[in-house]
Amino acid sequence: MKRYLLVFSALALLFGCDKNAFDEKADENLQVVPVVLRETGAKTSVGKEKAQANKLANATVVTVTVFQASTQQPSAKVGSQLISLPIHTPQDHCTSNDLALVGGIPVPTTEFYQLFAQPNLDTLPSYLRRDFDKRRGEFITQLINNKVFEYAAAHEDFSGEKGYAEAIEDAVHKVNLEYFYDRYINIKGDVSDKEVKDYFEAHKSEYTKPAQFRASHILVKVAPNAYRAEVSNAYTRASELRRRALEGEDFGQLASAYSDCPSKVKGGDLDFFTKGQTHPSFERAVERMSIGDISPVVETSQGYHVIKLTDRVPERTLSFEEIKDELKNQLALRKTGEAYEAVLQSLTNKYKVIRNESLIRKLVEQY
Repeated sequence: MKRYLLVFSALALLFGCDKNAFDEKADENLQVVPVVLRETGAKTSVGKEKAQANKLANATVVTVTVFQASTQQPSAKVGSQLISLPIHTPQDHCTSNDLALVGGIPVPTTEFYQLFAQPNLDTLPSYLRRDFDKRRGEFITQLINNKVFEYAAAHEDFSGEKGYAEAIEDAVHKVNLEYFYDRYINIKGDVSDKEVKDYFEAHKSEYTKPAQFRASHILVKVAPNAYRAEVSNAYTRASELRRRALEGEDFGQLASAYSDCPSKVKGGDLDFFTKGQTHPSFERAVERMSIGDISPVVETSQGYHVIKLTDRVPERTLSFEEIKDELKNQLALRKTGEAYEAVLQSLTNKYKVIRNESLIRKLVEQY
């Protein structure tokens, strides 16, 4: 879903923007390295401080720092953590993997392929896919234009803007949570092939494919509130159709001509089904039949049926190859769940949790 929205948003941006959306007279010396997170008051090694940042004392905010090509390793502070940032060395020409250079910094082809990978495109509605295929060149231009805006924005200091610090802090919390899960919980979900095989051998009897039946039928429908005479006439009609089938008339042709079920367009064929998917009376009749048999008239809540069994597949135990991927996912989810509970227990022992049960109950009772 995220990938779909990402592609859709990009399409909307492309089709709604002027191709000349940026000023061709933009700063030719634009050279940018990523946004720097820091605590207000912390000194950046390169860049300009703005006075309004001081109004947000003790808040975690963002100051954008523009790093020129340098041998100095830039760094930034998020809370008490020091983060080293990569040095971007400007290039003077495009390599075979660069879509363009913006201020000497490459826009790599990978950015295009990540956004418009084939699986992502396959999820698009056909009309959007056609537009994309026709306008790939414009898409690439927009991708490059967006990079110009991104780098230009990196020259700005938004730390004094309303809500900026909170937005960045929220983003940091979300990213930290994601990495925390990957480090302490999701990684525990790794499952070896041996674990999967051993589990399968110990629980083999639990993995069976139920018996399947394939049948065709002729339905003479009876309304729930039908009069007794109507019920009797329906039964007589079903019995007559059964007699004609037993005497050798083609069952499929009889179903196509006389059945009240939508399956009549397929000669009454219901395809394969398992126990629990049809009416109990219908199932009991089928279970007693051999391939090619025509049943007595069977009554269900729909009316009267004449059934012909056309195939059956007995119950069987699934092979390891058939079930191994599903088992691996199940075991991974189980291990992840166990890790989640263990880590949560450890953390709640470390960080005391005090629940406001009266407020929680009030909120729950609203729904």
